[in-house]
Amino acid sequence: MGSTTPLSSSTSSNSDDTVVELSTPRNQKIILVGTGHMSRKSQEEVQAVIQQVQPNMVLVELDASRLPRIGIDGIQGIQVDRVVTAAEDILATSDEAEDTGFNLVAWWQRTFLVGFSKIARTWLTSMYDGMRDRQKLVQSKLDANEVIPGGEMLVAIRAAEQCPACDTVVLGDRSSVKTIQRAAQLAWDSGDALGLLRRLQSENQAVVKELRARVCVDLGLDDSNGITKEDEAVLEMEVMEALRNDSQVRDRLFQRLEERVPEFTQAFLKERDLIMGESIRRELEREGVERVVAVVGLAHVPGIRNILEASFASLPTTKSQ
Repeated sequence: MGSTTPLSSSTSSNSDDTVVELSTPRNQKIILVGTGHMSRKSQEEVQAVIQQVQPNMVLVELDASRLPRIGIDGIQGIQVDRVVTAAEDILATSDEAEDTGFNLVAWWQRTFLVGFSKIARTWLTSMYDGMRDRQKLVQSKLDANEVIPGGEMLVAIRAAEQCPACDTVVLGDRSSVKTIQRAAQLAWDSGDALGLLRRLQSENQAVVKELRARVCVDLGLDDSNGITKEDEAVLEMEVMEALRNDSQVRDRLFQRLEERVPEFTQAFLKERDLIMGESIRRELEREGVERVVAVVGLAHVPGIRNILEASFASLPTTKSQ
């Protein structure tokens, strides 16, 4: 069986919570770095871990279509020997209703799936673009480096390019379009399709409201009568850092989502955990891979860890020739 230990990091007092080291029966090391997607501390931690570990392979929670959003012009823009895409074939799921000829229910289902996917993509894009614009505003005034959504993935790829031991970057995530389509299908199957986004927004707002009140006290801000755009951007970033640093709040949020929005956790967490875990496992079979760093959102660390540890039981102690 493998073992699990925290990896020390000089960048964060919470590294025991955000960085986990696993060992296979063949003494290969897998380091899972859990990140906040709008966190400067996460970017610093990713850089430090890759420099410290000197991995042979780095996995990032991305698919090829998301590379331009973090400033990389496609797979050809990653300067390593190999770029591997996700092990999506591990999941056999249907993204569309079966075409059995026209009937009203099937037509409505197809219409819903297309409409839901478009709305969800627009909502997510608008949310990330809004966060990025607000951060640009405050960071330009502070003369600070920009923190973009998913910026830690860019840091991971660039650190991999500069790592002498690393020859492979794995884009280990499922296509975001397929994930949204999958969530739409599960929402339809649940019988409460129209309520999914409402329930998701409600649970997210409840946790953010709690953290926001705490951060306002810490920063000495009073948002009861409104605050400036600059203060709002600072507050937003500090809320993200607070969520990254507080495992109890994260655990409570994930439990609430599991109970009240199971369609979301299935499509956006559990299935992607499985795909990313399988992407790592396949690379461990490659000759010469002794150290792996996987950079994923904090929500994915527990699931990927469990998937990998379960797979260790079936691994031989030596590689097949």
